[in-house]
Amino acid sequence: MTITAAAATVTVTPGAAGPTSDSGATMSGQDSGGDSGGQTPDGPPVITGALTGPRHLTMSDVFEHENWSEGSVAVPRVADAQQGIFTTVSGCGGAVQMELRFADQSGFLVFTAAQGLNSESSQDVMEFQVSSDGKLVDTKLVKFNAQQKLQADLSGVTAVTIAVKAQSSDNSCGRANAVILGLSIMPKS
Repeated sequence: MTITAAAATVTVTPGAAGPTSDSGATMSGQDSGGDSGGQTPDGPPVITGALTGPRHLTMSDVFEHENWSEGSVAVPRVADAQQGIFTTVSGCGGAVQMELRFADQSGFLVFTAAQGLNSESSQDVMEFQVSSDGKLVDTKLVKFNAQQKLQADLSGVTAVTIAVKAQSSDNSCGRANAVILGLSIMPKS
């Protein structure tokens, strides 16, 4: 895969140490060391393996994502920064998505949706949607100072997409920070 930017061309080779640019610099993403069952020989990870208890997921488990990052993030009404996955969403743009792929997995994908404390406006609402194999299975509106739990049953599912979009209260193009906390697979009881 080749990504062309205004000043450089970046080439990504599966299995290489990291993408290299035409300037000779090497770039690398953050690997949080999560156990995704390994990256497939031809690309991003597919989550495999028997579930013996709750399994925390990280960015290294994400098959495809648009501008999502992982790290410490502050959310309203929580005293300390939390470890989470986050992105910035424009009120004028479409949804920002991430996709997770599963091979013969059971249980539920669960997470808590929130807004970042550093969102431009405390009046905007974020809409989080979860789709399993293209079918919408959960959707929640998340106000600035609230958190909402979302989930998807993984029985027979191979792909789960999480999409988020901002709903600006004043029809402006403000930017809000969407946050996913505690992304996990939980066993069925």
